[in-house]
Order: sequence, then C-alpha cells, then structure tokens
Amino acid sequence: AVVMLLTLKIILVCCLGVLSCKICIEDLRTGHISNRHIITGVKLWIATVVVWAGLELFHHKGLLPLGMIGIFSALEFYKNLFLHIVLSALTAVVLWKSDVWPAGDAKMFMVFASFLPILEPGIKYFPNYLFLVSLANIFILAGFYYVVGMAWFFMRKICRNFSGDKVFQKVIFFCSKN
Repeated sequence: AVVMLLTLKIILVCCLGVLSCKICIEDLRTGHISNRHIITGVKLWIATVVVWAGLELFHHKGLLPLGMIGIFSALEFYKNLFLHIVLSALTAVVLWKSDVWPAGDAKMFMVFASFLPILEPGIKYFPNYLFLVSLANIFILAGFYYVVGMAWFFMRKICRNFSGDKVFQKVIFFCSKN
C-alpha cells in the first residue's frame, strides 16, 4: 500500500518535472510562458486531487487496503487547500501587478504552489505561511543565481581588461594614482 502511494507521488513528480522543463525551454526560447502549459498544470492538479480523493474513498469503503491517514477525505484539508491556493494566487497577482514577475511566471507559481500540499499533506506552514516560505525559497535561489551571474560577468570583464603583459602596467598605473 505504501509502495503504491510512493509510486503515485513519483509519477506526479516526474510529470511536474516534464512540465517544468517544457515551461523553462519555452520561456528561454520565446520570453513568455504560454497558457497551454498552465492549463496542463491545472488539469494535472485536478486529476491528482480526484485520484487521491478517490483512493481514500475506496479505502473507506473497504475496497482498497490503502490509506493516507484520511487526509484527503477530511473537509478541513480541502478548506486549508483552498486558503493556500487563494493566498498563493493573491501573492502572485500582487507580484505580477507590481512588475516583479511577468504574468506567466505568476500563473506558474500559482499552479506549482497548489501541488505542494497535495504532494506532502503534512507539509510545514500549511496553509497560512506555505506560500511565503515558497516565495522566500524562490527568491533566495533567484538571488543566488543573480549574484553568481553578476560575479561571472564582472570576472570576465576584468580578465578581458587585464590580459597579458598589460596587467602589471594597469596595476602599477592604478597604484601610482592613489
């Protein structure tokens, strides 16, 4: 029973990985994320919720020796999931309207954020702060990428300017001015 659940989660993560790669490739090629990928993500999310809830229903009817601790049959989970999705959507819209993110990135965040509680129902900070923790991790990674990219850019520029025998001449000239 546990193997079946783990297999379903692995399949879902693989589907999300393929979708992520398609989105990244399209974004790098065209500079935008098409709605067809977002709609695919929404369809995948709906299918996942239906399958998970169906498995729980079959378990409670005694048709499957499977159970996820009743999490997907509890009305409280769906209320929290709805709250999480609303908070994620509001945050994404604010970031889009304030020109921090383009619309496609905001929509992509909404879709992928909605999968977090589905993949890990007991995830920490769910529902009230999970969207903020997700954003913090996204911006930390983006900031790291930006800093490394800028460091690489400046190192290349410095190495180009100080190449060959001119290195010592420029250092001596710089030091003699100060």
